[in-house]
Amino acid sequence: VNFPLGKGIVLSTGHLTNLPGPKILPDYIGDGNNPSWSSDNDMNAIVGSSNFTNASSLQFEFTSQKTDFKLDYVFASEEYGQRQCNTLSDVVVILLTDMSTGLPVNIASTPSNQLISPINIRRNTFNTSCSDANANLFDTYYGGTNASTSPINMFGHTVAMTAQATIQTGHLYKLKIIIADRLDYQFDSAIFIKEFSPINQQSTFLGSDLTFCEGTAHTINTGFDPSQYSFIWRKNSQLDSNTSSSYSIPSTLANGTNIYQVF
Repeated sequence: VNFPLGKGIVLSTGHLTNLPGPKILPDYIGDGNNPSWSSDNDMNAIVGSSNFTNASSLQFEFTSQKTDFKLDYVFASEEYGQRQCNTLSDVVVILLTDMSTGLPVNIASTPSNQLISPINIRRNTFNTSCSDANANLFDTYYGGTNASTSPINMFGHTVAMTAQATIQTGHLYKLKIIIADRLDYQFDSAIFIKEFSPINQQSTFLGSDLTFCEGTAHTINTGFDPSQYSFIWRKNSQLDSNTSSSYSIPSTLANGTNIYQVF
């Protein structure tokens, strides 16, 4: 069975070593009692409750040259099936804070602005005690015959979802991803976060290949703010002395075929 995401980062309310599939029936993962750890104050403030435990989080700061921010993720939980009708279910929040205002915004929610949680994303098929909720966002249930082919050792997970926001270029932001058990350590949950695409991997942001005549000068512009970034240039894999945000090719050197890279 294919999982919706490939490489990335996993946060869990239990032990990560218990997450790889297949699903072990009839057991459920209920780690975090030895030892247990606390809730998260930022989550408590956003959700308006402190009834959480075993909160796991990842946070970092960044600036961007683009105005659209996107983060793909999958929510998985042992609460699917038996516990998906429980109003006190586990929760994920993804908090984006513009550091110039200091105000966090939760950018992880259902289309109806509900929290990411089993009670808000579920299918009646797997527990007839409650109705569907955003059923189109639920992907696979691994109870019964699906257990042996499950890629994860959890009862179910959502489709790949996207947390997104419009941001200001050049502003400093903090991203904090938090997942927590509600009330007790039992019936763990996890968030799978798609790998980020770093700017220094091979990319086409410098533009398409260029062909110009010998004797013509040309300047390659990165478009990045030199007050926010440092630059390392290479020409044909050789380190260049240029450290600016652009690279000028004088007319006297505009010959042959050359490969320019910037980090």
